Amino acid sequence: PREGRLHQRGGAVRSARRAGGAYRGPHGQGHRRALCRRARRRPRKSLPAAAAGFPASIPRRRDRGALGHAREICAAATDAGTTVTLDAEDHTTTDSTLEILEKLRREHPATAGVLQSYLHRTAADARALSGPGSRIRLCKGAYAEPSSVAHTDGRAINAAYVACLHRLIAGGGYPMIATHDPALIATAEQLLSEAGRTPDSYEFQMLYG
Repeated sequence: PREGRLHQRGGAVRSARRAGGAYRGPHGQGHRRALCRRARRRPRKSLPAAAAGFPASIPRRRDRGALGHAREICAAATDAGTTVTLDAEDHTTTDSTLEILEKLRREHPATAGVLQSYLHRTAADARALSGPGSRIRLCKGAYAEPSSVAHTDGRAINAAYVACLHRLIAGGGYPMIATHDPALIATAEQLLSEAGRTPDSYEFQMLYG
C-alpha cells in the first residue's frame, strides 16, 4: 500500500539523516530537496553538503545550481552561528567541489572542505588549502578508486595521510583530523605538539564518536 511505502521511505530518510548521509530512493531528488529545506530550518554544527542534497556527481552544467543552493545553506548556517563542511565524493567530483568551496569562501570564509589522503592529487591540494583560516577535514578516503588516481595499499595511504597532515598543520589553517587509527592519532598529536599548536587551532573528528 502507498501508506506503507511512504512510512518505509520516511524511516529511511530519518535513518540517513542520523547517519549524516542522504536518502537515495527511487524519488531521490524530491527527498534531497526536502532534506535541504529541513537543513536550512535546523542547521547542524557542521553540515556535510552531501547530507544537504548534493548529487554524487556534479556535471558542469549543474555547478551553478549547486553553488546557488550551497550559498543558501551557508547563509542559513551563518545566521544560526554555525558552519558548513562540503563533503567529498569520488575523484570525479573533486575539481567541482573545490571550485565551489573557493567561491563560497569569498562570502563565507569559515566554510570547510574535505580532502582524501589516498588520492595522488591531495598532497598538492593540502598545500594549496593550508593557508590562514582554512578549515580542512582530512580523511583517508572510502571509495573504490583506480590505482591511476589513488593509493590502494594501506601503508601508502597512511604515509600519504601523514604527509598531507604535516602540510595542513604547518600552514595557518584549522586542520580537522578525521581518523580512528590509533597510530595516526598518535602521529598527529606529535606533529601538533612539535608545531606548537594550541587546542583551539585544530580538532579530531571520529565518525563513530
